[in-house]
Parts: sequence; C-alpha cells; structure tokens
Amino acid sequence: MQVIVQVGLKNFKSVTENDFLVGVSYADVIGNKSEKLPLTIKKHPDVVSHVRVTPSSVDYLIEQQTVSEPSKRKRIRMIKIGITGGIGSGKSYVSHLLEKAGIPVYDTDTEAKN
Repeated sequence: MQVIVQVGLKNFKSVTENDFLVGVSYADVIGNKSEKLPLTIKKHPDVVSHVRVTPSSVDYLIEQQTVSEPSKRKRIRMIKIGITGGIGSGKSYVSHLLEKAGIPVYDTDTEAKN
C-alpha cells in the first residue's frame, strides 16, 4: 500500500508513516455486494494535503460459522476472513492490524515458505 500526499518543504522532515492510519470500515462490509472494500484515510497530519491511497480498495472474503464447544456447553461464533490482492496491495498490513488487535492470523505465504 502506498499513501501519496502533498506537503510543504518546511514540514517535509517532520512527517512519518506513523502519522497516518489507513483502514476499512466495518459498516462498508454490511450489505456490500462487491468483493472489494474501499480503503480510507482515518488519520493524517494537518500539514499534508491531497492525500490518497493506492490501491484504493482491498479484496476480502468473510465466512461466519457457529461452532460448539462441548466442554463449556456453549456455541461460539467464529468468523474467517480471507484477504487477497496483488503485490503491494496491503494484505500483510491488514494481517498485521488483525494480529495487533489480538485476532489469530494464519498466513499462507509464511506457511508456503516453510
């Protein structure tokens, strides 16, 4: 993923990648008929303008299951999310965000290399 901005020379050295937050909105998932979700800039410094992200969307797949946990006599809702896309489309970044949120991630790229 690439974030492209316009920034004046006076502030150029003060802007870092940590100043930006790019994400998708869960609200966009509800009722979405497409297999793509738009990426949106959630946070950016006030000193930048003309902010855009490339690619502008990510492919996704969500599958919801309910599984029984016999030892606790309850049912657990499990959601599987598949992230696809071309080289540099942000798959690893989205996986990183999921892991950071405490969600288990199975990375097929890593498994394929082992």
